Amino acid sequence: MIADLQDLGSGFKLAMRDLEIRGAGNLLGEEQSGEIAAVGLEMYNHMLAQAVTALQGRPVVESPAQVTVSLPLAAYLPGDYVTDERLRLRCYQDLAACTSEQELEARVRGLIDRFGPYPAPVDALIYSLRARLLAATAGALAVETERGLGVVVRLPLDHGLDLRAISAQWRSTVTATPTQLHLSGGGGWRDILIGVLRELGRLQRARQRMSA
Repeated sequence: MIADLQDLGSGFKLAMRDLEIRGAGNLLGEEQSGEIAAVGLEMYNHMLAQAVTALQGRPVVESPAQVTVSLPLAAYLPGDYVTDERLRLRCYQDLAACTSEQELEARVRGLIDRFGPYPAPVDALIYSLRARLLAATAGALAVETERGLGVVVRLPLDHGLDLRAISAQWRSTVTATPTQLHLSGGGGWRDILIGVLRELGRLQRARQRMSA
């Protein structure tokens, strides 16, 4: 169903359009919300991608994702929030197509205008998409859950950023290695992660200006 599940961008958008045309059946039904919570948004998207591809009778063609985001959040659009299945798929498509925080905020305002205040799973979906946008700006490879250890932000070997300076801003909750930032899994980790990603993005932009 998704050509590239870990890419919440073009591959996800195309897959959602294909699902809409063919009919998603119960793939996005209420009974699936627990599965999304269990395996995570990225993996669930991948499972959907495989389902669509199977319907098409062709093999899945995977392309490497720029940023992997896998967080311990039940992130989805509930059926009792967007009740029409086709419209729900279109909402997924529109959210996944966002390429900036400003665009994401505009889409979120559209959701609120049309469907009212959103529940926790939608908040988690918006958060995950925001984290992915910020991680991409920061040049990160992945933002992932470490089993029992919290969340890790992984960067390429040649990132050229002072990760120790970032960890110093969150002394008790963030530690740095040469290519990773580790966040403890205590309360408030969501706000801390967004703060870390924003700071990484700021440093990345400063580095790019210096090298220009």
